[in-house]
Amino acid sequence: MSKLEEGLKKLDLLSRAEAVGKLQDYIGELEKWNPYYSLVNAEGDELIIRHILDSLSGLELIGSLGEGIESPRLADMGSGGGLPGIPLSLFLGEWEIDLVERSGKRFNFLNNMVITLELQKTRALQKDLKEVGDLYDVITFRAFRPFLPEIIRGLKKCLAPEGVIAAYKGKRSAIAEEEDLLRDHFRRIDVIPLKVPFLAEERHLLILGEAIDS
Repeated sequence: MSKLEEGLKKLDLLSRAEAVGKLQDYIGELEKWNPYYSLVNAEGDELIIRHILDSLSGLELIGSLGEGIESPRLADMGSGGGLPGIPLSLFLGEWEIDLVERSGKRFNFLNNMVITLELQKTRALQKDLKEVGDLYDVITFRAFRPFLPEIIRGLKKCLAPEGVIAAYKGKRSAIAEEEDLLRDHFRRIDVIPLKVPFLAEERHLLILGEAIDS
């Protein structure tokens, strides 16, 4: 069993055969085009663990944020090579997902992946954060480290009235350093540990909601 299959089994996702097949196709395209587009800074098992399994470690929590919403909308801001947006889209079939990326080369890769993987409810957008005009129930990303006030304001304007931000983060101590700034912008701040198969490092999902006007 490959490292990917082992990791998906640990995440209870290996039985989703169609999604797993498309995930393998996506990984193949990532590896093919990464030398040209600088999509991720990893290859082989490191790519699988630090990027694919890491992205999917937040799947259950993010999925729960859309409960009770018909066709919930998610944006992956600064999507880069499509992480976490594309792995999430493969397992969140009822969600409408936008992969937002300002780089032209990376946008072209994302757009090609949407077509190749037949992601019917996913689209790639070549936009900077400040250019995004849609509203989303969930905004996620693995970029934006550290948070800056202008980034927070840009994200808040893209949230639906009850929307939340679900940010992939590392050490709890690093998140704590940002909390004073975040309290000026959000009433809800939840830090939820994530378990990434084969990764011993701390990973968390930072949930920000109930935005404060500012």
